[in-house]
Amino acid sequence: MATETSVDYDRTKELTQFDDTKAGVKGLVDAGILNIPKIFVRPAEDLAAEELNSGHKNVEVPIIDISNIGDSIRRQEIVNEVKIASGEWGFFQVINHGIPLSVLDEMIEGIRLFNEQDLELKKELYSRDSAKKVKFHSNFDLYTSETVDWRDTLQLTFLDSDPDPSQMPSVCRFYFLISLKAAQDSRNQNISLDRSMYHQRKWLPFVGKSTMEYFKHMKKLGETLFELLSEALGLQADHLNSVGYSKGCSIVTHYYPPCPQPELTLGVRKHADAGILTMLLQNHIGGLQVLHNGQWFDIHPTRGFIK
Repeated sequence: MATETSVDYDRTKELTQFDDTKAGVKGLVDAGILNIPKIFVRPAEDLAAEELNSGHKNVEVPIIDISNIGDSIRRQEIVNEVKIASGEWGFFQVINHGIPLSVLDEMIEGIRLFNEQDLELKKELYSRDSAKKVKFHSNFDLYTSETVDWRDTLQLTFLDSDPDPSQMPSVCRFYFLISLKAAQDSRNQNISLDRSMYHQRKWLPFVGKSTMEYFKHMKKLGETLFELLSEALGLQADHLNSVGYSKGCSIVTHYYPPCPQPELTLGVRKHADAGILTMLLQNHIGGLQVLHNGQWFDIHPTRGFIK
């Protein structure tokens, strides 16, 4: 933590120095810091308020099973569940959505590999240009927020078209090519995961299977949820999709390196998402909370759930 007095402390300078490294929060961790920079430290009043309003752990947030959605009776039950959950919580968890666990697991693993690759390769994508479809950064609101969140972000934005595989970070393509090779060669015990192959860019022509598969399945699920929301609003099932609500998307992935002083900062501050519909894939770490009736409720990580 910075030790300067309020008179001597230059916040803008510290923000700029952090941004100029293009290394993100993980760069701080890799440097071996023991105290987090002052830009990450939350105000004392926020820390005190958190003690008074900690997450409730014993309340189950809505879980909606969308299996057998083709059955008219069951579909109406699901529509009613969506209506209640949306009205009372503005949030629900979806199970039996048809997305293979392997697709979800591989997406998470691909993001981990991206963030843990050599810094010089990540720097190539570091940007605050809102026009870029694929970019890596730490805190989109770095220079305007009161405190900086302890996270790094890889963002893929496709608002006017489906993703172009050639724009995917190459480490994701490397990972899935190697996964395929490992499956093919396992009988011969002849598996090489030499990352130098990636650094030589031998695998750039291969499709980023993780992101493409994830996008395909999540787009389908999103269209289904828009149908259910349309019916819950008393509209025709295709209404929200037909007016373009399901066209285009942003895939925003957050990476939270271990923090030496987690009691002083947050991975993500309290916020409301700007989009019409957010579908969230959570890993096993936990930490997600949702606000309901003025109280924060913990969302326990469960493999395969979509929030």
